[in-house]
Amino acid sequence: MNFPFVNTEKILIVGSGSSVDLLPREFFLKIPIISINWSFVYIPEENLQHINFCSDFKNHAEQIKKRGFKVPPLVLTKYDFKQVYQYQISKDLTCIASSSNSTFRAIDLAYKLNPKKIYMIGIDLQGADGQKIKELKFLKRINYDLPEIKNIFENDVKEIELAKKRMCSEGMKLINLSPCSRIPQDEKIGEIKMDETMKPNYRPEGKPKEKISEKEPKLKTFGNTDSNGAEKNVKDLEKFGNPDAFKLICKASSEEEGWMKSTKAMEVQGIGCIVQVTTQQGDNIAEALTFVPGAKIKENFLVKKSFNKKNEIIGEENELISRKLISKHES
Repeated sequence: MNFPFVNTEKILIVGSGSSVDLLPREFFLKIPIISINWSFVYIPEENLQHINFCSDFKNHAEQIKKRGFKVPPLVLTKYDFKQVYQYQISKDLTCIASSSNSTFRAIDLAYKLNPKKIYMIGIDLQGADGQKIKELKFLKRINYDLPEIKNIFENDVKEIELAKKRMCSEGMKLINLSPCSRIPQDEKIGEIKMDETMKPNYRPEGKPKEKISEKEPKLKTFGNTDSNGAEKNVKDLEKFGNPDAFKLICKASSEEEGWMKSTKAMEVQGIGCIVQVTTQQGDNIAEALTFVPGAKIKENFLVKKSFNKKNEIIGEENELISRKLISKHES
């Protein structure tokens, strides 16, 4: 059995909870990953340091092919674990947790690979409600509000806390990144520093890195507010027509955390406005369009005056400071 990674300092375990949508795509490229069940759909194919684990199906790899997905570099099921433990990754054959579900088998496998840090995202113990998971219509849905399911989750929380303590005593850390999990959040996503060991296909043994592509795509710039800003930040920008037909009303974004929210509007003179609301987290984008009859865009300007040495006004410049939607009857 050939493992996609060994002797790594950090491993990311990816589950199917909603918090997985909070992690930028860039992060999935820069760290060895163990994905659980169908959460492999979040992992870019470029990341060759990827193990997918599923406890439900003996023929999980065949199921992945059947559904039209590319099979990850290594797919394991609970039937493979005897072979996993015979592999020379650890002298310790004991389990870090007594539970045998997919989450704990993934944690146990990561533990046996002996990293310094094991990160978890999507291990929310709230249900498999990541956006890409919900799009997989063939998956059987479970009612996570049932008392027996909630009891299982409560036991899982206790198991994970025990696993954390044992790992800590052995110089390892099990770190939960999810802000919406039953398990307490240990670190915020934006606080994690990327280092050499988290770059794609890092080989601590000194083997050369495998070439992924001639040119990796640059991440989207979130700070643009109009076409002038886009021209400065996006060197190969191509335009047709008026790229500022939709005017920005309000916006908030974070390059570091990989998210952006904005509201834009296009005024149809004398009739109303088409309003577009956009939310982006990493590669996940949600948009909504609506028409607001009788609305128009009002722009507020700050007048900047320039003076000569005699304190005489020699020029004025209007600087746009805000926009808002108002009724066409307002001034």
